[in-house]
Amino acid sequence: MLGESRNDQVRGEWIPPLVSTLVTVPLALFLLVATAFAPMACDSCTESEAHRFDTSYDVAMPVFLTGLVISALLMLAGWCMPWKVKNMARRRLTATLAPCVLVLAYVFFAGRMAS
Repeated sequence: MLGESRNDQVRGEWIPPLVSTLVTVPLALFLLVATAFAPMACDSCTESEAHRFDTSYDVAMPVFLTGLVISALLMLAGWCMPWKVKNMARRRLTATLAPCVLVLAYVFFAGRMAS
């Protein structure tokens, strides 16, 4: 560890990734179950309505799953960054973005399903 001082270490920077994990994981599980049950809303649809529903679901679900993966990667990035002063802002940003991306993906999913 040449050139590094003890002052570069940051204490307490584990809190943003922990809070992000405690918010994102339960939210992700809840939204994943909600999106998985969405096809049951069209059980009594006519054939043309079911076709429109299937078309929109075939677009919305992969987008939601992509948002889920991006959210997980952001959460992981928050934990994996070196615990240095220069990474404080990035760690907090990734911790904040993880649940926000998940909510945005679900909003897109719900909006696509409503149309």
